[in-house]
Amino acid sequence: MSESAPLTTSIKNLANQSSQMPSALGRWTKPVWQVARRAWCAAVSGFVEHDASGAREAQKFDQADESSANIESGPVRPVLPYIEYHLVEHCNLSCKGCGHFSPLAAPAFADPHSFRRDLTQLSKLFINLHHLRLMGGEPLLHPTPEAFIEIAREIFPHAPLLKIVTNGTRLKAMPASFWDACRKANVQIDLSLYPAMEKGLGAIQELCSRNAVQISIQRTSTFLSALNMRGDSDPQAAMKYCRKMFYCPFLKDSRLYVCPIPPNVHYFNKKFGTSIVADAGIDIFDRAIDGRKILELLDTPVETCRFCSVSWTSFPWQDIRPLRVEHYINEQ
Repeated sequence: MSESAPLTTSIKNLANQSSQMPSALGRWTKPVWQVARRAWCAAVSGFVEHDASGAREAQKFDQADESSANIESGPVRPVLPYIEYHLVEHCNLSCKGCGHFSPLAAPAFADPHSFRRDLTQLSKLFINLHHLRLMGGEPLLHPTPEAFIEIAREIFPHAPLLKIVTNGTRLKAMPASFWDACRKANVQIDLSLYPAMEKGLGAIQELCSRNAVQISIQRTSTFLSALNMRGDSDPQAAMKYCRKMFYCPFLKDSRLYVCPIPPNVHYFNKKFGTSIVADAGIDIFDRAIDGRKILELLDTPVETCRFCSVSWTSFPWQDIRPLRVEHYINEQ
């Protein structure tokens, strides 16, 4: 299983609690909202990005346009802590056990218009998005990744963390328009540094420095096997175990999913003739639900959780072809 950003459930609870306070307190004063917001930012900086300052995150939120939150007269929308989004489904590597199943996918490219539609809807449900990771697959295989960068920053101008997650193999080939978009939108290159790519790190760092774009390095020498093909795991226990390490809601085709497995497991099923149950996800255009309900549902087990083990095993990273079903299965 590929690596997603860790985030503890206490952050989501804070996001929920902050959104529920208006109903309990009635009309908010601006100072009360700022205190709650600063507390949430401080928590996020501690659990999500250990190199970020809670004060810096709070300052960014303080600069946000609060008028749309209707602070004085209505319930404040919660913050969406984190989402992942595929720019492409496929990859130029074939990582053993990839949890996004990208090595099994045929080439497919995200549509910027659909991305704009979905982010616009999320902006109506949430006062802000804290952390967006544009990924894949290898996202730099998309012909215009800068379009997604520009859309994300336009719709969420005060999102503290916008990142594009790459294995680095395509960075040298990216045009000036990509680097300009990253720099203007304050997007960070989130480099998944696999052992085979270690020797090229210096050149990648120099390239990012020359283009004045920040880079964070995630050295990844192991992957995780999580699938339980029997489908007999307790969903609550499986999600509890998963959430101890990862919080990785996934956006695809106007739906949010608890993680990347439900919307992408069809690639695995098609390749290996299996029948792991997928999940319909959360329709973000459903008028019956709001941001608070979405956060609750993102922490609710789904049927796919029955096919995840309650204890995962790690194995060394490998770029391997062809992939076999056993490369994904946890035998425990």
